[in-house]
This record gives sequence, C-alpha cells and structure tokens, in this order.
Amino acid sequence: MNPTYHDFLTEDPRHPGILRFGGARMAILDVEAGFWGLRRQMEALVGSRLTDAVFQQAGANGGASFARAFAPNVPPQAAAQALRDCIAAYQAAGFGRFQIEVLEWPFGHVQGEPFGRVVVRAWDTFEAWMARQHGRRAEHPVCAYSAGVLVGFVNVLAGRNDVVCIQRACQAQGADSCLFELLPAEAASDVPVVTFAPDPALGRQLNLLEILFDRMPVGIAIFDRDLRLRRCNPTWAEFIDRYTPSTTRQVVPGAYFFDLAPGTEEEATPIFERVLAGETVRVDGLRLESGGIASYWDVVFAPLVEDGEVVGFVDVTTDATERVLAYQELEERVEARTRELSTLLEVVRAASGSLELKEVLRRVAQGLASAVGVRHCGIYLVDEGSGLLLPAEGADPGSLEEAVRQASARQPLDPSRDLFTRQVLESQEPVVCYDAEADPRTDKEVVRLLGLKSILAVPFVVKDRVVAVAMLATFDVPYKFTKEQIELAQGIASTVALTVENARLYRAEQERLAEVERRRQVAEGLRDILTILNSNRPLDEILDHIVAQAVRLLSPDAVAIYRLQEDGLLSVQASQGLDTDYIAMKIPIGRGTTGRAVQERRSVAETIAGPLRLSNAHIARMGKQWQEHLERLTRRYRALLSVPLVVKDQVYGAITLYYREPHEFSNEEVGLAVAFADQAALAIENARLHQVEQERRRELQTLLDVAAAAGSSLNLDEMLTQTLDRLVSLVGASRVGVMLLDSDTGELKPRMIRPERSVAPEDMAEMVEACRAVIDGGEPLYVPVDERLGHLEPGALLPLRARGQAQGVLVIIGPEGGSFSRGQMALFESIADQLGVAVENARLYEQAEQAAAAAERSRLARDLHDAVTQTLFSASLIAEVLPRIWEQDPEEGRHRLEELRQLTRGALAEMRTLLLELRPSALAEAKLSDLLRQLAESITGRARVLVAVEVEGECDLPPEVKIALYRIAQEALNNVAKHAGASRVEVRLRCEPGRVSLCICDDGRGFDPKSVLPESLGLGIMRERAEAVGATLTVESGAGEGTRVVVVWAERGT
Repeated sequence: MNPTYHDFLTEDPRHPGILRFGGARMAILDVEAGFWGLRRQMEALVGSRLTDAVFQQAGANGGASFARAFAPNVPPQAAAQALRDCIAAYQAAGFGRFQIEVLEWPFGHVQGEPFGRVVVRAWDTFEAWMARQHGRRAEHPVCAYSAGVLVGFVNVLAGRNDVVCIQRACQAQGADSCLFELLPAEAASDVPVVTFAPDPALGRQLNLLEILFDRMPVGIAIFDRDLRLRRCNPTWAEFIDRYTPSTTRQVVPGAYFFDLAPGTEEEATPIFERVLAGETVRVDGLRLESGGIASYWDVVFAPLVEDGEVVGFVDVTTDATERVLAYQELEERVEARTRELSTLLEVVRAASGSLELKEVLRRVAQGLASAVGVRHCGIYLVDEGSGLLLPAEGADPGSLEEAVRQASARQPLDPSRDLFTRQVLESQEPVVCYDAEADPRTDKEVVRLLGLKSILAVPFVVKDRVVAVAMLATFDVPYKFTKEQIELAQGIASTVALTVENARLYRAEQERLAEVERRRQVAEGLRDILTILNSNRPLDEILDHIVAQAVRLLSPDAVAIYRLQEDGLLSVQASQGLDTDYIAMKIPIGRGTTGRAVQERRSVAETIAGPLRLSNAHIARMGKQWQEHLERLTRRYRALLSVPLVVKDQVYGAITLYYREPHEFSNEEVGLAVAFADQAALAIENARLHQVEQERRRELQTLLDVAAAAGSSLNLDEMLTQTLDRLVSLVGASRVGVMLLDSDTGELKPRMIRPERSVAPEDMAEMVEACRAVIDGGEPLYVPVDERLGHLEPGALLPLRARGQAQGVLVIIGPEGGSFSRGQMALFESIADQLGVAVENARLYEQAEQAAAAAERSRLARDLHDAVTQTLFSASLIAEVLPRIWEQDPEEGRHRLEELRQLTRGALAEMRTLLLELRPSALAEAKLSDLLRQLAESITGRARVLVAVEVEGECDLPPEVKIALYRIAQEALNNVAKHAGASRVEVRLRCEPGRVSLCICDDGRGFDPKSVLPESLGLGIMRERAEAVGATLTVESGAGEGTRVVVVWAERGT
C-alpha cells in the first residue's frame, strides 16, 4: 500500500514531513522510453514503496518548476486558467490525455484559506500505458509521477504547499481511465496521497537519488550542448572504458563525447541534432565493436530543458549484449529446430502427396540434404535382379563440378565390392564413414572417381527389406555427422520408405501402361505418315510433321532431318529442339554419326562418354569449324541414333535423334527408328515428286508470263522493260539485263538493266567480254558465288537466238550468297529462247515502221510533186504571161488573175494538208469542219473543180472517228480530182446528238460499181476505215450520173 500523508511526513527523521530532491536532478526521470527500465532497476534496489515516493516527489518538483516558469506571479483571478494551460502543455508533451471535471478554486495566495478541490480525469498516462504495454496488471495505482506533477501545478498556482493528490482510479488496474483528486492535506485523512515539498535548501544533502545515481546498473551521463561531459555515474564510465581503447581520453567532466567514443560520429551526430532540437531518441541493440569484440547497447538520449531552452541532454545506457546474444542464440536454435521440423513435414508431405517416383525421390533427397546440412544427396534404388544399387535421383545445389555430378548420376554401387554398401543392406541401419579414402569398407575406385570425403548411408526399409539407400556425402572436406542429424535422417527415411516403395511399384505399372500406349501411338503415327504420304502437302510441311512425330514417338531431346545436297554435304532440312548452331552446320559424308549412317547406308547408334578432345593432327585434318562442332555436340548430347533415308536405292539423307542423357538403344528402338525412317523416306519421295510437278507448273507459268510480257509490245524498249521487270519478280533475281548485237556493226552493246542502276565502266567491259564469249561459244554460262574472286552473287549468261541467229545475251544476277539450280538454268534457257524471238520480232517491227515511214515520205514527196509543185508551176507560168495578157486584153487578164488566185489558194491548202500529215496530233486537235474546208480548197486549187462545203451542227467526235471521216473524205475527193471529170462537188457534214453523217457528191462521169473491183478507187481502204470506228459506208454511182459517197457513224447505244 502507498504511504499515507502522515507516513510520508515521517519518511525522513531528520527533516519531518518532506522528501527533498532538486527539480533539475529529477529531470532525468522525465523520459518515457526509459521509464519502465528505470523503475524496475529502482524497485530492485529500494523496493516498490520507496520508488513510488521518489517518483511522486520528482513529479511534484518538476510540476512546480514548470508552473513557476510558465505562469510566474499569476494573480488569483487568473490562477484557474493558468492551471488549465499547464495541464494542456503537459498533455501536448505526450504524457497522456487530461480533462478537468471539477475546479473549485475559492482561495487566494494566503495560506490557510479554504481550498475547495480539483478533479482531473486522464487516459493513457505514460505510467499506466507502459504498465499495460508490458502486460502487467498493477495491484495499486501506478501514476505516481503524473500525480506529483498535478500537485506541483496546483500548489504553485494556488500559492500553497499543503495541497495533496489522491489517485482514485488507474487504467493499470483495469479502470477505463485514471482519476485524480486534489484537496488540502487535512481533508485527505488516511487515503494515500502525494505531497509537495518546495524547499530546495535540503537538496544538497546526500539523499536517496544520489545513492541510486551512483549505484544503479544503468549508465547515466549528462552532457551540455557542446557534447562535453558534465557528470556520469560509475556504470556509464565503466561502459565507456569497455568500448573505448585504453589510449583515449579519461572519463572525466569536460571530456568530449567523440573522444570518449571515437568512430561513432557518422551514426551519433544526426541523433544529437535531434536531441538538442528537443526530441527524445531511443536506440535499441546498438552494435559497437572494439578490439574485434562486438557489444550491444540500449541507449536513450533525452534533452535537458531549463527556462524553455535545451541546455544539454541525458544519456541513459543499458548493456544489452547478453540479452541480444541470448536472443540471437535463441533465434538460431528456434530457426534450426523449425527448419528440421519443416524439412520433415515437407518431405512427408511430398512423399504423401505424389506417386511419381522421380518427384518423391527428388524431394526426399533435397529434404535429407537440407536436414543434415551437406551439399549432396543421392538416392539409389535396390535392383532385385542384379542386386546393384542403381542411381535414381539426387539433390545438389550446384556447387560441385559438372563432371562429379555426371559421374555420381550414372555410377551404380555394387555391394559385392563395396563393404560399406553391403553393411547398410545387411544391418538396415544408418552407417557413417568419416574418411572415405581411409575407410576399408569403401570401394576405392568409386571414392577416387567421385572425390568422396565423408558419407552417411541411410536405408529405406519396408517389411525387413531395403528398397533404397540415401547417400549423403561431402566432396571438399571431411564432415562430422552429429547424432541428431543421423536420427533426423533415419526418421525421414523411415517415414517415407513405404511411400517410396509404393511410388516404385506405381512407376513400374505406369511404365507398363506407357509401353502399351507407346506402341499404340507408334502404330497411329505410322498410319498418320501414310495418310500424309497420299496428300499433296508441301515437302517442308511434311518434313516438319515427320520431325514432330519422331519427337512424340521416340522421345528424343532433339531431331533433325538432314538432306544430301548437290555439293555432297548434309544440311538440316527440318528440325525440332536442335540448337541454332547445329542447324547452320553442314556435315560431310562419313563424318560423325549422321555422316557415317549416310555413307554406310545403315543405322548408327553412338553413346558419348564425355566432351571430345581432338589431337592437333585431327584438327588439322578435319578443320577448325568441324572440330568446334564436334566439341559442342559432345558437350550437349550423350547419345545419338542416325538412320539413313533411302529412296529407290538412292540416299536422300538421314534422320538423327539426339539425347542429352546417356541412352542404351534397344533392338526394338532401333527397329522402330528404321521403320519410321522408311515411311519418312517414302513420304519424302512422294512429296518430292509432287514438288517437281509443282515446279514444272510454275516454270510453265513463268514461261507463259514472260511470253505474255514479251508479246505485250512490238516496241523493243517497251517490250524489254516489261519482260525484264516480270522476269525479276518471277525468278527472284536481284537484277536482269540484256546486251544486243548491232545488226550493222556486229558490236555487242548493253541495251537495258532492270532495275536501273549504274555500272562502273571496268565492270561493264568485263561483262561485255563474258557475253561475247557466250555468243561465240553458243552455250550458257553459269557463274557461282566465289568470295575469293569477288563474286558475291550467282550469275547466268544465256545467248538470245532467233532462227539460228544470235541476237544478244540475257544476263540474270541472283541474290547475294544464293545459287541457281539445274532446273532454274533450264528455265532460264527457255526464257532466253522466247526473249530472242521477241527481240527479233521487235526489231522486224522497228524495221517495218522505218520502211513505212520511208514509204510515207515517198508518198508525201509524190503528193508534193503531183499537187503543190504542179500548181505552183502553173501559177508561175500564168504570172509570167499575165502582164502581156493584161496589156492586150484586160478582160482576159482579169480572168487569168482570178485563175492565179485559185491556184495559189489551192497550193496553200495543199501545203496545209501536207503539214497535217506530218503532224498527226494536229489532225486530232483540228475541227472536222475546218479539215473538210481545207481539203475542198486544195482540190479546187489542184483540179479546178468547185467544191462546196456545208456543215450543220457542232461535231464533238472522238479523235479516231474524226480522223477516219477525214481520211474517207480525202480519198473520195482525190478520186474526184483524178477520175470523175466533175465540174462541181458538194461536201455535206451533218452533226446530230450521237450521230454524224458525211456525204461527198460530184457531177462527174460516174462508174458502174459492179464492174469495179472493191480494191479499186480506194474503196476497200475507205470501207476498212469506216468499219474500224463502227461506221457504215455507202457508195452510189452510175455511168454519167456522178458519184455519191455517204458515211454514217452513230454512237453506241443511240
């Protein structure tokens, strides 16, 4: 029970009624983070009762000091508000939440006047909160310091020293809140109270706090703002001596903190900045190291405040080394035990949750290795037939060498030679070998092969029979297996042994069922191949399907179908699972498993023991590339089976199966692979024939397309452009060109390159020379890729011939790095033959055009001579005699002058007509009515026949119709001028919407149409011109009746 007021007064016989401690000294207790530890330390030294008294008096002095500074000389009427402000400040500092419920303040500053009472309710005072945080339910109220603070507030603000505090309720005891009542001491009776002693004069006496300060096992030190030591207790100095090297400065007042604790600047400086700013900082488990020895400390830094300013700080340090180390040890032990239990549970769960033997053994091996703490664990199954221990599964984190892992994975254990293994089988108990090299029970050959150091063998026993043995081993240094590790391993093995046996039986049954299913799938796969055999699928698609079936039916890690090329090398045609570098590799016949299978025409199976090492002589003979290929192959694969593909006694290639693990091929597997290869070869042959047929069709279509392009135009350049462009796209060439022989000089000249590109003169000269050789030899020339000669693209030079005569050379350049097959070369020759004929036709057409142009020039010359020249000659004669005639007979002169005018107008019209003939575009641009009038004037001037032109309507005709009507009128008028002997001609043109009629009528001698051949008088030509534009031509004539030519054209749909 707390002391009553009267008990408290007798606490110090020398100074009745008070316990006196200086307020500044007690400030070190005002640290919430270190309060609980400090209270426990004080209770251990002086007991709970006296500890409460110390905290009560400390709170009272602290509250009084704060009230004097916060509200000095407060008048009576403001005292109540000052109390509220002080409590609010105390709450703001984080010491809890406080609420004044009763405030009876009917007194002044005079001692002895009535006081009344003050009731304060609080929640989460720091003492009650700390007690609940530590799970401690208090037997009596614990808020001694908070009660003392309230006493200090009220006594100073009321100007009294007899006000005490009674704590009526406390949250540490289970109440909802803490309740404090302040009243005069006389009214407190025997209720536990907190009193107030303001007299600081006795603070210099040696008192209880001084004893606690010096003897407390917690280190306490006070520093000023400059980090200079003002005071510390012996415990703190001992802690510093323990951490600080002996050569550093002594722990005396005035010592600089970082001289006492060198090396802590980086970590401590930010903390001191926070503390000197008014913040309390706690650091738990701070690790410090001195002389290679680590220690751990719990430290609280609290600011010292005087008159509202931080004047320094308090360092409260507790040695936490034993606690931290004990906790770390406990954590390690708990973690180790948890790991063991977790391993056991995981192994049991894995074994119970699956019947897949490989997965069960893998998890068991991992669990055993983890539980025992070794790097390697291999599980061997006992083979009932041979009695050997066969490797089944292992666990290895990857720290061992690759060769060791591979060796241990395939090395069986023979109990007849290995006494260590025999002892495990016979005793059915775990057996330990700490030094494998020296132990006489071990098989020394296996020990040397694997590099074993220590071994723990744990049997899996089912019904007094060992079904498996786990070998836990180390390869670097000997290992001491502890009793606990051996027992844990044996417990795991005993727990999962039956499950391992069940999984093994399950696997045997699954293998039997899998074999039945595999045989069924093989039959279905072969039938599937036969179905594909009769399909029209592309060869590449069929090969991919065959590879997929091989992977599914024969279960290799990779499959490749190699095809024998024209250069005698085997290249991959289709594959699955094969690495990229293998796909790009070409294999010579006789080299490697695949090359030997093709050369010997038989199946070749090979198991590879390890990476291949070749001598320098082998490397020199085989080449660096092939050596690298073999080394990569032997590093990645451990077994190969290659079967040749033979089609009609011709070797097409081979199919090769690759396995990453060692594999012994049974006769059944080899026979299945051979049957598979036979079916594949037959499918490949059918697909090849189908592909040949498709290629023939494509070649024929290419020829047709080229022929169509070659016949698209008779203009040589247009024909060559279309043909070469089409040829580039059809045959996949990079460019195509033509060189032609000059028919006059016989010189070979480049005519065209598609796509267009510039060629260096020296390169063109070289090409011309090569093409001349092709023409002279009369045979095509194929230029393969040869990087040494600078030929990066394949080329084909083919002579162009027509009726046995050389026309030039067709040059086809393929893509870079490519090649032309024999089939392509044959196709190129056919194309060259077609192109040669097309070139000759274009040249003949060009010659015909030139001949036609010459004939047209001759016709124009004749027309000029017959018409214009004669007219001008007649005009010149008339002009010469006109002066004399005019002098003799003016009337006759005027008549001749009119004749001269008609002649010159006719000559002018004839010249215009000839100019139109020279510019065909002018005919299309001129109006038909203007053309007819021009014809009329030319006929009038030439034949002295009056030609009248009559036009009705506007004629908007297509150019070809207009020219046809013009030519028909021209031919009809020429007939009139030459044969009709007419005196008058009428030309009538009538234009209606969608219809045009042209009529040429003369009053000449006429003719009998029946007695005149259709080709006579140009009638055939006129009819052809009319029919060409869809017009009708009618000719009406009779002897002595003149002639009437009518042309009618109607637009389609009218």
